[in-house]
Amino acid sequence: MNEKYQPLFESFSFPNGTRLKNRVVMAPMTNWSSNSDGTVSDDEVKYYKRRSKGSAWSSQPVPM
Repeated sequence: MNEKYQPLFESFSFPNGTRLKNRVVMAPMTNWSSNSDGTVSDDEVKYYKRRSKGSAWSSQPVPM
């Protein structure tokens, strides 16, 4: 691997104490299973958990 990409695989901590194992994130892909008000549903959380193989960070598009 090119050394310039090494920081992507290092852990990162936010000021509030939340810690990421690495800096690789998955962009939102769908909101097909969101609640009718646009909030994230349990099914959507399960979907992203399966896709991420256990990591827990998710960013979702929301209606404004």
